[in-house]
Amino acid sequence: MFFRNILALIRIALGLLFILSGGTKLLEPIEQFEAAIRSYEFLPAVLITPAAFAFPIIEVFLGTLMVFGLFERYSSLGISALLISFIIVITVALARGIEIKSCGCFGGFSLVRFECYPYPYENSLV
Repeated sequence: MFFRNILALIRIALGLLFILSGGTKLLEPIEQFEAAIRSYEFLPAVLITPAAFAFPIIEVFLGTLMVFGLFERYSSLGISALLISFIIVITVALARGIEIKSCGCFGGFSLVRFECYPYPYENSLV
């Protein structure tokens, strides 16, 4: 029972983290997140705007599923896929010597600054 409660707390915390991450990006002009995506020099220019539009929505959607414990297996897989893709993009940018001023992880959330550069493997802890 204790283990089950701990897992539920972790699931809810992770869901809230993704809701916060996506929500802060949705509240800002899309151009800010587009600039963060562009700075990685990973996606073709034609995919930057769709990615800047889709990622925050996906983050909020998956985070909400996690918080309410809905489709746990699929939402966990979705969040894992997002985190793995983030790790890959950050690692490739570091390997190419690209300086990332802001990772774009939490948009312009100003109460606390979460910067993932130059620590891409911290995403793997989540």
